[in-house]
Amino acid sequence: RWSTRWGRFRKGDCQHGLGQFAAPPQSSDLKSPYPNSRCRLSTDLDQDMQIDIIEAPIRISLVGCGGDLDGDVVAVVGKRFMDKMWREVQNRGLKTKGINHWVYLPGSRIFTGVELADGVSERGTLEESDVCLDRYLKYVHTGAYSTLPQIWPQLFALLKQRGEIPTSPCLEIYGHWNDDPAKCETTILIALSRTD
Repeated sequence: RWSTRWGRFRKGDCQHGLGQFAAPPQSSDLKSPYPNSRCRLSTDLDQDMQIDIIEAPIRISLVGCGGDLDGDVVAVVGKRFMDKMWREVQNRGLKTKGINHWVYLPGSRIFTGVELADGVSERGTLEESDVCLDRYLKYVHTGAYSTLPQIWPQLFALLKQRGEIPTSPCLEIYGHWNDDPAKCETTILIALSRTD
């Protein structure tokens, strides 16, 4: 579930991950968000990638900025919204948990947000958003952000192999910056349909 002034979303296509490619057109066949990326698809993807299917709901309350991708490059649009968010955080002196969240939504939309520190209610001009996943895939990627376009197709292929149906929202949650790009951590969450 995604709650914001844009509306509430429960199910839909998860289309995008961070990367250098233009956002693909919306589709309902749940293809990889990076159809042009080249990656090796292992027959043992879940062993290679250490994925988890989480059955317990999660709710993440964010403040931030977002909008339409309009066919533009995902990384460029996301960074623009993220920079706008952090300017407002710094200008208002808002205390946050310091972790960037990029939320990918149906209709080629993106929301970049951060969790406020405990006890902080002031949000300035930032939009509020509750991101809820009832059931989801969780994968922690260690490596340069530029390698993320290779990861998303593998995750979608793995879900297909396992008979899982991805829905919206999908998230990239960026760990604290590391000067060594190979040690950067990004947690990917992909909402899944219930099996019952």
